[in-house]
Amino acid sequence: MSKTARSQSEKSVQVDRRLLGSWRSDRRRTMAEWIWPRSMKPDRRKWFAGLFGHLKLRYTPRYLYSDLKGFCERDLYEVVAMDSDSVAILCSPGRILHIHFEDDHYWISLGRNREWFKRVKSKPRQAAARR
Repeated sequence: MSKTARSQSEKSVQVDRRLLGSWRSDRRRTMAEWIWPRSMKPDRRKWFAGLFGHLKLRYTPRYLYSDLKGFCERDLYEVVAMDSDSVAILCSPGRILHIHFEDDHYWISLGRNREWFKRVKSKPRQAAARR
């Protein structure tokens, strides 16, 4: 069988290990640098800021699991490129997401703003970190 005739399931999966694990939207860091429209009133800003901090994401080598206040989804994703501080993934349906890493955080672009995510440490990692 030629390389181009391989099925999707036989194709080797490229994995960026920095991405694997659980992440949570970081409202504090996101709002700290948010650029607000001048016309937005304070009560609308407060409502909008309340949208952040609830999204939980978990990446495995092939799937992205999301949980937003109990609304859960599972999507297939594929790593299409990576460099020293970022990774680009292809999510369904055909959307490319560029993720930029900084220590235990990553950010994605939302227009002229960024949404930050913080790694959620698992119980064994937390215990090891205390030692």
